[in-house]
Amino acid sequence: MVVDDVFASLEEIKKQGTSVLPIEQHVNRALEFSDHAVVMSKGEVVLEGPVSELGDMDTILIP
Repeated sequence: MVVDDVFASLEEIKKQGTSVLPIEQHVNRALEFSDHAVVMSKGEVVLEGPVSELGDMDTILIP
C-alpha cells in the first residue's frame, strides 16, 4: 500500500536525524514514529506535547 511506503520512507528519514513534519489525518499512524505532536482543530492548537505524555488520541479526539 502506498501509505505504508510513505511511512517507511519517513521512518528512514527520521533515523538519519532529519526532522519530519507530517500533516496526517491518520493520527495514530503518524504518532507511531513521532516524538512530539501538535493537534489542531479549526486552525487552533488544541493539544501539544511529547507523544509519550499525550495519552490515547482516540479518547482525546473523539468526543
